[in-house]
Amino acid sequence: MNTFFRGIILLLFLVPQTVLSDESGRIDNMQRVASGIRTDRGLPVQELDEGCCQIAQRWADYLARNNRFHHGGGEQIIARGYVNAQSAFSAWMRSPGHRRWVLSRNGLCGWGCQKNSRGILYWVGVFRKGIDKVIEQEVAPKRFYLVIEPWCRWCPVSKQRATSAGIEFTEISISEGIKLGLLKRRVTIPRLIHSSDTANPLVGAHNTATYRKFAKKYSQ
Repeated sequence: MNTFFRGIILLLFLVPQTVLSDESGRIDNMQRVASGIRTDRGLPVQELDEGCCQIAQRWADYLARNNRFHHGGGEQIIARGYVNAQSAFSAWMRSPGHRRWVLSRNGLCGWGCQKNSRGILYWVGVFRKGIDKVIEQEVAPKRFYLVIEPWCRWCPVSKQRATSAGIEFTEISISEGIKLGLLKRRVTIPRLIHSSDTANPLVGAHNTATYRKFAKKYSQ
């Protein structure tokens, strides 16, 4: 076999291995940085969990593929545009909400990272308690959905009150709600929806007690 064809065959074997190496290398770096942060503060190192990593990687893939940037619900942190794991964690540690998850008591963690078509890196962390079963879903891991848009001034208030009411929800846009079949058309927002009763959503930034009552309605 001549040298030219041997070179082509060699490249066919090397390219996929390089891609896999980059992905696993970033996850290893994320675990190393996270473990260092916790060790420095006298906290036990979280176990790198395969299920959590799968969820985190799928969400990173989704964000990068669609050029989106929003949380997928649950115990999750995200970052975008940082060139390495160290800079992503530095940003998370400067944010009280993200810092809380990095230093949480949850025993399991998982990491994901993906690059979009413009070369921008998306970083994702997922956390679970050691006794919890990891439920693998790509886009909608919770039954409650909060329909919001960046331009809505009431959405941050609604998010805060729904969280205070103990509701675990997935943030979606109006277009995502329509795509998932939760909405039939463009609607007034913010709007809290339960997947089993999309005809009766809770609209507006109500107080925490109202959100608790709404959640209790679907917990029985």
